[in-house]
Amino acid sequence: MKESLHSVKYDPENRAAAVRGSLSRADSRESAAVHAPELLSPAGSMEAFLGAVNAGADAVYLAGKRFGARAMADNFSDEELKEVIRTAHLCGVKINLTVNTLTRQEELSGICEMLDPLVEEGLDAVIVQDLGVIAMIRRQFPTLAVHASTQLSVTDREAVRYLARLGVTRIVPARELSLAEVRDLKSELPVEIETFIHGAMCYCYSGKCLFSSFLGGRSGNRGRCAQPCRQPYCLQDANGKPAGCEKPSAEVYPLSMRDMCTLDLLPELIRAGIDSFKIEGRMKKPEYAAGVTAVYRKYIDRYRELSMQGRASEWKVDREDQETLQDLYLRTERSEGYYKKRNGRDMVTVTRPGYRGSDEKLLQQLREKYIHGVRRVPVRGEVRLCKGERASLSLSAEGPQESVQVFGDTVQQAVSCPLREEDAEKSILKFGNTVFTVDKGDIRILCDEDIFLPVRSLNDLRRSAVSGLEMKRLDGYNRQSDDFLRKRRAAIEETLEKSGAAPARTEHPACTDRQYPEVWAVVLSKEQAEAAESAGADLIADDSACFALEKEDRLLALPYVLRSTDSSYMQDALLKLQSGAYRGALARDISEIGYLREHGYSGTVVSDPAVYCWNRESLEVLEKDCDLVSFPYELTQREMEDCLQNGTACGRVLPAYGRVPMMITANCVKKTGNCCSGREEGFLMLRDRMNSLFPVRTVCSHCGNIIYNSVPLSLHKAAADRVFRQSRAILLAFTTEDAAETGRITQTFCRAARLGTAQEAPVSAYTNGHYRKGTE
Repeated sequence: MKESLHSVKYDPENRAAAVRGSLSRADSRESAAVHAPELLSPAGSMEAFLGAVNAGADAVYLAGKRFGARAMADNFSDEELKEVIRTAHLCGVKINLTVNTLTRQEELSGICEMLDPLVEEGLDAVIVQDLGVIAMIRRQFPTLAVHASTQLSVTDREAVRYLARLGVTRIVPARELSLAEVRDLKSELPVEIETFIHGAMCYCYSGKCLFSSFLGGRSGNRGRCAQPCRQPYCLQDANGKPAGCEKPSAEVYPLSMRDMCTLDLLPELIRAGIDSFKIEGRMKKPEYAAGVTAVYRKYIDRYRELSMQGRASEWKVDREDQETLQDLYLRTERSEGYYKKRNGRDMVTVTRPGYRGSDEKLLQQLREKYIHGVRRVPVRGEVRLCKGERASLSLSAEGPQESVQVFGDTVQQAVSCPLREEDAEKSILKFGNTVFTVDKGDIRILCDEDIFLPVRSLNDLRRSAVSGLEMKRLDGYNRQSDDFLRKRRAAIEETLEKSGAAPARTEHPACTDRQYPEVWAVVLSKEQAEAAESAGADLIADDSACFALEKEDRLLALPYVLRSTDSSYMQDALLKLQSGAYRGALARDISEIGYLREHGYSGTVVSDPAVYCWNRESLEVLEKDCDLVSFPYELTQREMEDCLQNGTACGRVLPAYGRVPMMITANCVKKTGNCCSGREEGFLMLRDRMNSLFPVRTVCSHCGNIIYNSVPLSLHKAAADRVFRQSRAILLAFTTEDAAETGRITQTFCRAARLGTAQEAPVSAYTNGHYRKGTE
């Protein structure tokens, strides 16, 4: 009879079907013939947590009521989090807490207040995006593992090394990486690698999307994405003509990614040595968490079992299980993500972005099977009831290290109503709401005749034994967890020490005597560069992506994302920087900052607004490798002032003008639209339902797109503000502007900087962004 999802029954004695504690799994990897990845499941509610654990998760990731990137999920109260940690650990399951939003200065203390009791309870790890939060947690909670969120968009070895030096022990890389690139990350350092294997996909590199933030004030970096990528858009060329094969009136969804399903790829993913397989879905139903976990649990274990028997070639996926996944809240179309291809139209739900719904009968089956009290841990026991001796109960779970013996009241000679063996057994077997369970045949009762012991004494004996076994199990779990983390950190530190690296910067450019900020212009073309220089710009940054505007007194603007395919570009960039062909670098990703440090570059490094610095902790991190640090786009004026060190902004750069890059993508709207113009860099346009036009820069040299806001940010009215006046420089970023527009805008901001007064708008349509009102 063929095994289907609904015929799989959890059996603690069957190693092929049961959930293994992920710590035991990690310890056995050195000698195991087949790699055993952790299965990490989502939980947005208590029911989802129960469903995931009962269906076979090795670890569960979830969030509290604050600081999680799924703010609209039910999430967990502080008390529920403590309960979840204890329950999970008794079942041998890890709990990873998401603290993966960007954090304002005044919120930092709240993170420590939230974590303090959870770390005391034994929280396994936190998943973090904010560089400052990483540094603060490592300092305040040195025994807590820190995992780098996919929101950090880790794409290459340099980013891995940068984060490892901050104390990160696990990386969740960008979902855009191929399987070959994931393998490459795994070979760099003994950090753990956790990758997504199932669920919804973002069109933009996670963490780099500002689309929802600037269109509706709901920031994805704060867990409140409104998913504008799921809306229809019309693709046009730079002249406003329809681009692609769709009819001009056709409603298409070029930014709506298909959901990921990698069930067929599991053998390759396992062989790649990935440490943790992650299922997306904290916003979804508990039945989804349970059902998807059960399917992947089944096939991970099946491959492991067959491989250990030398029969890996017999592994295959049953059609009905594929259908089960399709019926569990997946979009009408799905793909295997980026593991096998860089981009393409067949990765996007061009015409049907919605979910196909769920099979109600299936949901009911999953609810009945998995969503109830947490799965039980089987125990064995022995009761001794001998006259004149104290009653004793021994319980053991999974070996001699998880066994206890407790003693109770003295057993008396019965006077009238002797205690029967079956009555004693009945009392001892009442394990109630504990995580333990015992079959009648697994409890041995050694009982004298004509004895008496009150039922209350038997109940107290059982409770004492259960409590003792829980403590023994939790202590053993925590010791094993601490030992695993200690070994992991030691291996990482040893590898980093052997490789060596340039020391962190100890000196930074002093605040100048200049009474007003410099004006810097980031440009794409020679015409823009000449116009900005003629209008008075103090510094030009070459954003041509191919060194087209090389000049010794200019900055080199590096790409927003670096992949392994960009290695030759970075080698050329480093040579040009070290030879003095450029004055310095405008770094737009931590991998670039890490690359320059690792290769001993001592010239000027300026972090771009795309390298988020929301608090003084992150400023301190970035200042170790950057001479100047830019304010991010999503902070208000007051929040920027909160980030200032020593009350001054002289080491900061303020983005004051330009179309905000709202999406940095690996996929390509040109390919999605079936354009046939070849690898020509330039601009296309996306028109939304409100007839707003969003420029799309196709950067073929780095194989990606940059989608900009429909109107530019312009802070021409902010010239009298302290943040504006005290910044070392204000940054103007030019994209679609021609030479005349570039010159006029540069003149406006040069005047604003020099006079310190508000100016007339240099363009007819603009936005203040979040400078005044902020984002959710």
